[in-house]
Amino acid sequence: MAIESMVIKLGSASCLLFAASSYAAASDVQVIFDCRADNPTPIYVVASKVDDTYALTQFEHPQLQLDIGSTADSVNKSSYHRALVSEHSMHFSYGENKVVISDYHSEELGTLTQEYSVTFTQGDNKQYWLCNDKIKSTLPAIEDFD
Repeated sequence: MAIESMVIKLGSASCLLFAASSYAAASDVQVIFDCRADNPTPIYVVASKVDDTYALTQFEHPQLQLDIGSTADSVNKSSYHRALVSEHSMHFSYGENKVVISDYHSEELGTLTQEYSVTFTQGDNKQYWLCNDKIKSTLPAIEDFD
């Protein structure tokens, strides 16, 4: 009976260790931008910080294909500031395909404007979406990099 009890305890302990290691691995992914848009066509884009890099972790569109399973050829983050205006953008390049996510804030002319957008470029074809109201963006908190 004592041996069975020890086996059960060891089995329970290994399950807890597995759950803890799975949780630690999952905590290394932090969503930095989450956007859904309906017009001109439905699109869903998520960018995340994965360990120490940034990646598109979701890209859904009915006609556009983007292999986000591969590492982007380049990723950079840039910011633009002037009085009452700031824009933060992150650029992802996959061969000839480019995705730009953007967080724009303006208080010019006494009007508050907050826009989140996605731009997809493939060769000469460029498409632009404004995200729906349910958006998540922490782009302003990320330092610029090339």
